[in-house]
Amino acid sequence: MIDLGIGIFLLIIILELILKVKIYSPSFLFVVSFLILFILEKLQLYGLFTAKNDSYTVVIIGVLSFCVGCMVVLPFWGQNNLNLDQKMIVKDYTVQVNAIRKKLLFSIIFALVIEFLYAIPSILYLRSGGSLYDMRYIQQNIIQRSGLISFLHVYVSLPILYISLPISAFDFFINGQKKIFVLTLVTTLFYFIGNGARMPLIYLILSYITIFLMFFDLLKENKKLKKILLSTIIIIIVINLLTIIRKSGQEVSTSDQTFLQGIYYYITCSMINLGDKLSYVSAKPNLLGTATFYGFFLPLTNVINIPVATNAKDFFDLIQNSVINISNIDNSPYNFCVTGFLPSYADGKIWGVIVFSFLIGILMQFVFKKLERSDSLKWLVLYSLMMEAIMMYVITNMFSSISFCMAILFSLFFLNIKVVKGEQF
Repeated sequence: MIDLGIGIFLLIIILELILKVKIYSPSFLFVVSFLILFILEKLQLYGLFTAKNDSYTVVIIGVLSFCVGCMVVLPFWGQNNLNLDQKMIVKDYTVQVNAIRKKLLFSIIFALVIEFLYAIPSILYLRSGGSLYDMRYIQQNIIQRSGLISFLHVYVSLPILYISLPISAFDFFINGQKKIFVLTLVTTLFYFIGNGARMPLIYLILSYITIFLMFFDLLKENKKLKKILLSTIIIIIVINLLTIIRKSGQEVSTSDQTFLQGIYYYITCSMINLGDKLSYVSAKPNLLGTATFYGFFLPLTNVINIPVATNAKDFFDLIQNSVINISNIDNSPYNFCVTGFLPSYADGKIWGVIVFSFLIGILMQFVFKKLERSDSLKWLVLYSLMMEAIMMYVITNMFSSISFCMAILFSLFFLNIKVVKGEQF
């Protein structure tokens, strides 16, 4: 099945290249992401176990359904794209960023303070001789945080950070402005310390990739590609160093893993974990969309009773707490990453994968077409979030994250900045 999947994905990519589909379009990025996942999984490095065939079947069906969803949107936009001059678009984006710069600075400083307060228990734990690895995977219950800080962390601070990441990357790499960029970096660092996982740093790199892909020609023309490439290399080196620091003081066998081995496990083992969880989920009642869009449903449960959402919580507890073995030469624990298709499978089995992958394809293609036909900063931020969700789908479904979904809502309601002839009003 893995060879069939690689063949199908290659065929789709070739067809899209022939049709001159943009490399940062939803379908192209989505298929490329899973092609890379399948190729890495096929290599079977570091004694990696083979995933079950059912997992490949689910992913192939999900990818095809997503692509069909993208195709369905196209006829409603006609054949003629609004080819806006990129330099003029950048000028309009810059005007909009300048119009809300003070609010952005206040927001990211507020997020920074919250993340610092959220990270204090972790910092104290580190000072006592513990490691971030132990804190996250072994000693989770000993870290006590204020309920208010935890609420602000999830519902306010992280959504602000999600929005600030692409804006700060644009502001720094395109406009050369540093304040928001530096504050965002520091906030991300505190998020990493408080959370203990490397995901915050992955989000940072994905925001760089977003700006790199969308403004490649302009960056190349202005000779800034070296700047963004150097920054990405520095971030990767920092991740490597933080990975070492993250495990310092703990004595599990994973301490001798190389950085590349850790990243390889992190990505490819989502297929093994998916196959392991499918049999369990198959025996459970359908969650009817509350798993795929858990991030939108969960806040509602604080106001109204949604019984099926309780079952969705149990489903995510299973993913987080059920640890599996992934290699015959390494006994490192593995959980969480199951690709973005398992929540949809939990929602309606294989039909859930088809329907919800189709709907997500429609959503992402809609945002992409709005981006093509608009010079609004709102659509730049929203599509950068969609790109992040696309590239993260190989390990998880971002729509299941409350903070990510709140970032989408914040963008819709608070980034309506109008520009006329390069001026804000």
